[in-house]
Amino acid sequence: MTHQIPAETKAQAVLRVLRGEDSRAVAQELGVSRQRLERWEREFVAAGQDALYRPRHRRLLRRIRKRGKAIAQYAGLLLVLALTVLALMRFMESGS
Repeated sequence: MTHQIPAETKAQAVLRVLRGEDSRAVAQELGVSRQRLERWEREFVAAGQDALYRPRHRRLLRRIRKRGKAIAQYAGLLLVLALTVLALMRFMESGS
C-alpha cells in the first residue's frame, strides 16, 4: 500500500539532505527509497530554479521541457545528417 506524503514533508526531507544529512537515513525514516528522495531533490531544485525566472519565462521553460524529448531526437537526427554530408563532401573531394 502506498501512502501520500505531503509536499511540506517532502520539502523538509530534501532540505535535510541538502544540509548534509544522510539521504539513506532520511529516506528510511520516511519509508521511501533513496531514489525517490533523490528524485524529490532534483524536482525541488529545478522548481526553485524556475522560480527565479519571470512568469513568462517559466511558461516557456515548461513548454520547452515538454517538447525536450522530441527536440533532442531531432537534434540527433540533424547531427547524423550533418556528419553524413561532411563525409560525402570529403569523399567527393578525395575523388577529384
